[in-house]
Amino acid sequence: MSSVIVSSYLPDCQLLKALARVLDLPAVATTTAFTYLHRIRCSEHPCNLSSQELVAACIYVAAKAEEVNVSANHLINSARLLSQRSQQQLLQALAPLDLQPTLPAGTDQQHAAALAGAEQQPAVAAPAAGDAAQQHVAAPVAAAEGQAAVQQQQQQQQQESQQLPQPEADAPSSLVTGDDYYAAKDRLFIAEQVVLRLMSFQLRVQQPLKQLLNFCRLLGAGSAVAAAAVCLLNDAVTYTQLLLSQDAAVVAAAALQLAWQLVQQQQHDELGRAGHREVHQSRAASGGTDVAAAAAGRASWEAYSRTPQQQQQQQQRDRHRHDGRSTSRDASRDTSTRQRHSDGSHYSEGRQRLVDAAGLGAVRRSSSSGRRSAAGLSETATAAGDAALRDGSWLAVVGLQQREVVEVQQALQQLLAVQQQQQQQQQQQQQQQRSH
Repeated sequence: MSSVIVSSYLPDCQLLKALARVLDLPAVATTTAFTYLHRIRCSEHPCNLSSQELVAACIYVAAKAEEVNVSANHLINSARLLSQRSQQQLLQALAPLDLQPTLPAGTDQQHAAALAGAEQQPAVAAPAAGDAAQQHVAAPVAAAEGQAAVQQQQQQQQQESQQLPQPEADAPSSLVTGDDYYAAKDRLFIAEQVVLRLMSFQLRVQQPLKQLLNFCRLLGAGSAVAAAAVCLLNDAVTYTQLLLSQDAAVVAAAALQLAWQLVQQQQHDELGRAGHREVHQSRAASGGTDVAAAAAGRASWEAYSRTPQQQQQQQQRDRHRHDGRSTSRDASRDTSTRQRHSDGSHYSEGRQRLVDAAGLGAVRRSSSSGRRSAAGLSETATAAGDAALRDGSWLAVVGLQQREVVEVQQALQQLLAVQQQQQQQQQQQQQQQRSH
């Protein structure tokens, strides 16, 4: 799969993300606004709107489409404030740009290659004595090359400074009032019409977040997996165009699969580090003998090596043993409860088929009102959900093709790798600044 990370209009994405936080937009309206922005930037028809007008119009149209109240006054003033040069630190604080914009294909890459070659070119050696004519010719050539390199560097710095949305001049006042406000409001209405026509009035947007939360509930995913999946999905909506080429359910499933893998890897690494730390502590306490350290650290190692589900089951068994309860009686009670609530009257046919086919068990319900309890799925359902996420068998149950999910998952991994590389570079720069 080719790279789907946007690079030419990352400043627009940053501005939209910051405005969504300032205006406190819901996740549904934010996703819709980003989808509109990606559609317009990928459209064959040129858009003559500025970045500030385009982003504000996308938010304004998305708020109307999703029935969210957004004040035009707040939208206009917030967009104008965050687009000023003096407020770039505020923009960076509201929406940190995790991805650095890359140079577009064509002349910009050739210009960068020429600039890199000019910077890496060795200095012109001094001519030998007696070559007065050659020295007379080489001096102006070297001066011309140095001046050209300086001009190219200045042009590159100017292009980088123009990548963020910048008005022609910052107004002395931070708020738009009076006639200026009504003029800005008229421009917002005009930009709204331009956005609607560029999208051919196609306003419906599939919401992957709803699909993701539904998958997490049915599979019994933990809070760590759900939080990681939501973060991956938000990055995909912000920095990629996956929603334009893939179904929302496919993107949500790929984010959930990748989040589960990342959480499992993190838990495995933490368990390994904790086990090694316990062994070293036991060795130090036992006088340094390996036999005594192994005997002393075996129990702690077994405790750390258990999965969260196994730890929870062990705690329940210990509690039942302490209270004098029988585990067989609890098992029979759970069996009778599942049989009593086996009907799927409160669920649609598709959701009940997913629960039955994936072996996730029945959802606990309140005995009085029959509503689903806040506890969610049972422990058996959580274990079955982990098994389904491990082998990907649940994708066929919900009608998704594993090949499409794997392709989107690879795109998300590429996005995650770029973000991690950018974070490492920022950490290295901070360390260098501290050392100096």
